[in-house]
Amino acid sequence: MVAPISVRLSEEKWQLYSDLAQAQGVGLSTYLKRRLEQGDQLAEQLASLRRVIEASLIPRDEPAAPSGPGAPATSPRQDGILLELLLLMRSAVGEAKMGVVHGELRRQNLPVWTGDAGSRK
Repeated sequence: MVAPISVRLSEEKWQLYSDLAQAQGVGLSTYLKRRLEQGDQLAEQLASLRRVIEASLIPRDEPAAPSGPGAPATSPRQDGILLELLLLMRSAVGEAKMGVVHGELRRQNLPVWTGDAGSRK
């Protein structure tokens, strides 16, 4: 086993995580370790899903769409597929997991879609 690490938490986060750990019947360190591992797994799954989607959205016999200022990032068909996937995923996961995903997106300097027209965090 690797040496333990220390992590500083705000009073608010410490209380929140302690309550969640207690509700699951585990200690705080076990709860935080599981959360970190789940976050890593989720990031890996999202990266894998992104690769699959990107591979399926660009037909092999068609050239890639033009890029640069003014060029659409995706086609209407691709937008529909991506939006459907987004809404399905959001309906399948809880707020806690969405928070983990949003945190990972922000960490990678990617926009978080909120559903408001033109609004991204």
